[in-house]
Amino acid sequence: EEKQYFDGKRTIKLLLGKAKIIRDAIEEEMIKELEYEFIPTSETKALNTIYKDNYFELKSGWSLISSPINSEINVTETFWTNSLAYKFQNNRWIKNPKTLKPNEGMWIHYNFDIFIHFNDYDLNKSYEFNSNILNSGWNLVGTGADITLNENYKSVWTHDNITKEYINNPTTIKRGYGFWIKD
Repeated sequence: EEKQYFDGKRTIKLLLGKAKIIRDAIEEEMIKELEYEFIPTSETKALNTIYKDNYFELKSGWSLISSPINSEINVTETFWTNSLAYKFQNNRWIKNPKTLKPNEGMWIHYNFDIFIHFNDYDLNKSYEFNSNILNSGWNLVGTGADITLNENYKSVWTHDNITKEYINNPTTIKRGYGFWIKD
């Protein structure tokens, strides 16, 4: 079994671990012996497209996503009930949130590749990231349109949901991606 954790600076990949990981009040216990490595980040790689036509294409493992449409999404109905998801709001983690609103980012985990369809939503309702929602410090946010980030932010991180690589200060964030931003 493999798990990856990102603390805003580095990623820790745990393999066959026998350790208790406690981060921001989220507790997970690994099953076997602990082995970890730091995964290097890519600063120049472009993000892969995950939202195509009316569906997400997500690979097995953790994905950092946002609502690709300008509507509140029911997480349980849209993203399947057996997935594990976390949102970060008001400096705390919310496990398995009920909704995902525009401009919110969310981590979601699947044990298999999946296509998530948005047939019940108005797919023409895209939106751009609204920087007015940012709080001081780190924010987990998202965008419903491809955006180019300006250099006014201290730090931006995202996670390519296809290659599973972290990207530091990308120039473009694609529709449906979540990203960490420090204001």
